Amino acid sequence: MTRPAPRPLPWLVATFLGLYGLFAGGHLYTGDAATVQATARSVLSGQGFAIDFDRAYGGAYGPDGKFYGQYGLGAVLSGLVPAAAGELLAGLLPGGPESTRLLRQLPAALWNIPFAAAAVGLVFACAGLLGMRPTTALAVACSAGVGTMLWPYAARDFTEPQVACFLLLAYHELLRLERSGREGCAVSAGAALGWALLTKVYVVVLAPLFVFEAWRRGGGRPLRTAVLFSTPLGVAAAAIAWYNLHRFGSPFVTGYASQVQNTHIPFWIGAFGLLLSAGKSVFLYNPPLLAAATGAPAFHRRAAGDSRFIWLLAAVHVAFFSIQQNWDGDWAWGPRYLLPAIPFTMLAAGALLESGARTLLWRLTLAAGLAVQFLGLAVDPNDWVRYLEAHKRELGDYLPGYPTKRYVPLHQHHWNPDLSPLRGHWFLLRSTLYPASAGSFVLHSSAEEWNDEKGHVLLPLVDLGPAGKHAGSLDFWFASLPRLMEPGQAAAPLSAMGIGCLALVCLGLPRLARSWRLLARAEATADAEART
Repeated sequence: MTRPAPRPLPWLVATFLGLYGLFAGGHLYTGDAATVQATARSVLSGQGFAIDFDRAYGGAYGPDGKFYGQYGLGAVLSGLVPAAAGELLAGLLPGGPESTRLLRQLPAALWNIPFAAAAVGLVFACAGLLGMRPTTALAVACSAGVGTMLWPYAARDFTEPQVACFLLLAYHELLRLERSGREGCAVSAGAALGWALLTKVYVVVLAPLFVFEAWRRGGGRPLRTAVLFSTPLGVAAAAIAWYNLHRFGSPFVTGYASQVQNTHIPFWIGAFGLLLSAGKSVFLYNPPLLAAATGAPAFHRRAAGDSRFIWLLAAVHVAFFSIQQNWDGDWAWGPRYLLPAIPFTMLAAGALLESGARTLLWRLTLAAGLAVQFLGLAVDPNDWVRYLEAHKRELGDYLPGYPTKRYVPLHQHHWNPDLSPLRGHWFLLRSTLYPASAGSFVLHSSAEEWNDEKGHVLLPLVDLGPAGKHAGSLDFWFASLPRLMEPGQAAAPLSAMGIGCLALVCLGLPRLARSWRLLARAEATADAEART
């Protein structure tokens, strides 16, 4: 009797659900998420999309005099679930003000975790549809899950993991369309891309690429397939137009600050920043991409059409965000706007692994990726920016007065290696774990000041002093447990979450390892039979 082949996908997703939950912060990080949650609560209470003005919220006043958030309709609709869950938790477990605030925020703070874990599963599924061996697909998926920015952003409240998940789902359905010829796959692919567009409107620049892929993979009826794909996409576009019209009186006004929206910078500034700068280079924050880039030629020989699609998708991301004033997506870890493209490009690493030529490179870059992502997880990225902001006098005008100056992206922590968040997070982590030996943060090169009046001015070497209040606690939910164990606080939900996540990892990891061993054995047997 033949033993059925192992199916690692469910355990892969379960393991990453648990892993991401274990290392989550358990709190909101940004005004973006606070704005989305305020809008979702307003919708749930029957008051529509308008919210009370708060300086922390991003948005604008509409023609009706009401304040509206600037974030996508998809983010708001998706946010209804954690908003309702947060209100339910706060009602079931009454406590002090801090406890109530934490309980209301907790579901929203964890909301990206299922999307990020699903993205890992989709990388595995897409690699399989591209003809990679199951063990290779597992290796690529795990590399994307722990070696890239997907891990830190699973624990943050930005919407990029959701966009990545839906873009991958659209691509997965297009791969199924090509292999099965089922027209329903074109509709589901268009629906997935449409939801990504509802979540972040920049996805519109990717739409032509996906529509072309639907046409190319449509077999004998390419035009019909492209129309089927585009129909749900058109519905999403109409919904966005209605949403904008309802809030701001025009289908083309999103509410983003006028100093950022439609305000562009020279392409070379953003492109250099996203690709090569000391503070935002996509390769520094995602070392396994070096393995993917090395495997790109072999991947192209194997699947030329998919290779062109993946690298074009990455190039469109870089080109679009390079000219945006807020290309850096700052108060965040690494080049967050590129995150949705990263799992796609990791697929090229599979060709490198299957060639067997440079598996050492993959191991080294994966180890480096683990270290980099741990730095991003253990320290709140906001703490490093606040530390630098507290030393404006020593650094000069490193943070221009947003949004009054055009070249907001020319912050020193993007360009000066001394001020890179990679070094900064290491300093704050040491200051938290070993405060007595961490010492001061000293610049080893001249700081560079930029402002509208003086241009570039070199500053002398300076000692910025110890971390002080900007360190002191790891940015993990379990670091808050001692404080939350006090009377009137909310330790129970976090403890239950931690137990559940640990159970998922303990159940999933051994089964995932067993699947790997069985698959590797089956592949070795097949190779031996092929040679005879």
